[in-house]
Amino acid sequence: MSDKRFYWIKLKTDFFEQDAIDFLLSQTNGSDYIALYIKLCTMTANTNGQLATQIGEILIPYDAQKIARDTKYFSVDTVIVALELFKKLGLIYESNDNVLQIANYDSMVGSSKNDEYTKKLNAERQRKSRANRKQKLLESNVTVTDTITLPCHTEYRDKSIEIRDKSIDIDKEKDSVLDKPKPTKHKYGEYHHVLLDDNQYEHLKELYGDDLEGHIKILDEYLETSGKKYKNHSLVIQKWVHDRYERDKHLSPPKLDSKFYAETTNISDDDVQNELERVRREILGNT
Repeated sequence: MSDKRFYWIKLKTDFFEQDAIDFLLSQTNGSDYIALYIKLCTMTANTNGQLATQIGEILIPYDAQKIARDTKYFSVDTVIVALELFKKLGLIYESNDNVLQIANYDSMVGSSKNDEYTKKLNAERQRKSRANRKQKLLESNVTVTDTITLPCHTEYRDKSIEIRDKSIDIDKEKDSVLDKPKPTKHKYGEYHHVLLDDNQYEHLKELYGDDLEGHIKILDEYLETSGKKYKNHSLVIQKWVHDRYERDKHLSPPKLDSKFYAETTNISDDDVQNELERVRREILGNT
């Protein structure tokens, strides 16, 4: 029997949520760094995680040029930068013999002999085959029956009748929901864009009282000028429209100095410019 051994790498489901991987992804060429790291893991799966080639008794460490040639898709500069980041993040380290080593190699790599691999592969194929047959049976239009043996006769209970009856009940429930009439919505506002049914209007009236008309005015004018559409105008009024209404209600326009309201004035142009600058700072802040 063949002694051939198969190797594979195992990545945890939270692989991309790890701090080191998340940091690499945040870099400009982050996706390249991640792809290179996984490529190095697969390249060293059967060399105990060492980035090196064994030739006779000589262990030759990989350098950036060698890695770039073997991986094919990454430039030498990308490899050099990535290796430095991997070392700083603890993804690889340099052993005592100056060979780069994949960190946590033992927990990442699995292997099995050919016969073990074949058994697992066959078991997985059989499991998928059984699942497919079961799914096809469920999807087919075959009548499934249970046989009950009685002393004097045999009774067959057809489950397809029960399933059909349940299907009819479900369809009736769906039809009853679809047949239920929707509340009539009325148009509000100067431009008639705000749509509310009676229940929605009464609810908003309880929330805002006489201020409701101001809320409707804000939304109506916004829809008129923006052309935007909302599915639920009641919810929009309770969200950003109400916030806008409260903000506008508390805003007061800046007042000019009283001397600028006189019917006749001897104020110079410089004074006017200074006052305008003061008003500008009051509106925009000291910027």
